[in-house]
Amino acid sequence: MQSNYRLSFAFVIFHLAMLLCSLVTGAFSEMINEGCWVLKALSLAALFIVCLMIPNEFFNVYREISRVASCLYLVAQVVILVDFAYTWNGKWVENYEQTNSGFWMFWLFFFSGAMWIAALTITVLNYFWFSTTDSCGMNIALITLTLVVGILFTVLSISGWVEGSLLTSSAVNLYCVYLSWLALASEPDSSCNDWNDDKSTAVIVAFSVAVTFIVVAYIAFQTKDKAPGTEQQPVQAVAGQVLAKEDESGQTEEERDRGLVYFHALMLLLSLYMGMMLTNWGAAKVAGGTAESR
Repeated sequence: MQSNYRLSFAFVIFHLAMLLCSLVTGAFSEMINEGCWVLKALSLAALFIVCLMIPNEFFNVYREISRVASCLYLVAQVVILVDFAYTWNGKWVENYEQTNSGFWMFWLFFFSGAMWIAALTITVLNYFWFSTTDSCGMNIALITLTLVVGILFTVLSISGWVEGSLLTSSAVNLYCVYLSWLALASEPDSSCNDWNDDKSTAVIVAFSVAVTFIVVAYIAFQTKDKAPGTEQQPVQAVAGQVLAKEDESGQTEEERDRGLVYFHALMLLLSLYMGMMLTNWGAAKVAGGTAESR
């Protein structure tokens, strides 16, 4: 497990340096962010080698810092998910309005329903996996709270009280259920956790990596042009800053620099989360050069 923390810390130092470089506006920031790829790759490799020489005790502290910072990353990930769902919903609604074809509405309702069915299925399985004894009341409360919040999201999205969409609320609900499963599966108490073994841990890590990869891919390849005629929702506007989006009028140099700062701050949090993701939230402690179960 030590190598995972060391790799994570190397990325933290790298993105911290990139963040500081982004604060220096102008040609220097542009050169660092848009070029010097060989130098950045060599620097990252050198950082990892240096991190191999850091004493193990340092990573006991680093693990706890990563655990707290990872919660901030998960919040940012929710914001990005909301942006993705709003963009998806807005594009298909626009296609429906332009073509007046029920094709787009059918698929919007289909995917919204599919995500709700998936969320309900995982919720039922969570009750089965994480409430095996009468002493698992906290787990039951967390699963039930997640279900209630998901229903509330959906009711609000279709009630007209807030500006939302069924697709967005369904996506957020599914993600919350996923986080609930992830938290419960990482619980060290084996009496209330059927996922507390090596094979299950591998599955948890694989799911975490897959979700993170999808989010990073969206950040890297998402379109920078807002759909014509659409109005950004409040949370989506925040995501636009994090993702350094630009509208059809383009960005000023100040806005571009601010977007880079937000981006590298997000990558810094992601680097901290990497240590938790690859070790199932610190399921192994680093002490005396060996990995021991928590």
